[in-house]
Amino acid sequence: MDLIDELLHFYYVHDLFQKDYLDYEEARKYHEVAVSKGRIHYVSDGVRLLGYCESWRINFEQFGRIICGLPFNIKNEDIETGKIAYVANVTIHPEHRKSSVIKELTRLFFKSNIGCDFFCGIARRKKHSPVKVFTAQEAYKKWSK
Repeated sequence: MDLIDELLHFYYVHDLFQKDYLDYEEARKYHEVAVSKGRIHYVSDGVRLLGYCESWRINFEQFGRIICGLPFNIKNEDIETGKIAYVANVTIHPEHRKSSVIKELTRLFFKSNIGCDFFCGIARRKKHSPVKVFTAQEAYKKWSK
């Protein structure tokens, strides 16, 4: 399994919530940066990708820019050290959406973001209350069940 190729396949085939898709070369560069910075958590069966979560560790200023829709380019940003764990994207192969993949991705997300004070994300598919923010205590209590 070549992770970048699998991520690109997911990006173009299964990630149905993107507004504007990058061209192939830009999408490849983007995913290479995300992987190199350790911000892609994924589950595979050893042969193919079953699902992935992209998260960034950002600061309050970066979070404000994201919420306001201002430019944010992970190539130029520190997405590895902030105290806010931001879920940028989650995509699961349709055949595995009712499996244990989401639970494993959640575990990997929390494991890779230990030390963050807040956990958040934007559900772009939702029109009502799309931004969710949890303190570390709330998040770990909710997902440790």
